[in-house]
Amino acid sequence: QDLLDLGLIFCAFDENEYEKIAAPPLDILGLYMRKDDPLAKRSSIPVEMLPRLPLIASRMGIPRHFGLADDVLRQLKPVAVFNLMASADSLIGQGIGYGLCHENLIDTSEDSELTFRPITPTKKIAGSFIWKREGKKSPPLLMLIEELKNRVS
Repeated sequence: QDLLDLGLIFCAFDENEYEKIAAPPLDILGLYMRKDDPLAKRSSIPVEMLPRLPLIASRMGIPRHFGLADDVLRQLKPVAVFNLMASADSLIGQGIGYGLCHENLIDTSEDSELTFRPITPTKKIAGSFIWKREGKKSPPLLMLIEELKNRVS
């Protein structure tokens, strides 16, 4: 029996192996940075600035699903990479670079030294709920799939 019945992903996957329900585009792309960083004074970061910034990005690369133009993607040169965004917060906190990622993945509460600024124009990112096509599906999974279909349609 699989341990994971359903996943929410934000990258390409084998659509022959998995079924999906497209999630609404809710996650916003932006930069995590120190609250005392000069860019933190801005309400947003223009996408044209990204090639000039020391970025900390996913080890998987800067995915196309971020919706950035190809010419911008080619110019980005990360100074560090991470497996999980939560592990990048110390690099960002040390001022090594700006974390390029989805919103709400790192603590930016009042107690945190970090903040998030969206990239403009706004890039909303849609994920997909996926599950294996083959194999027996548990009754709770079937109920969840039905509920997701009802909510996102």
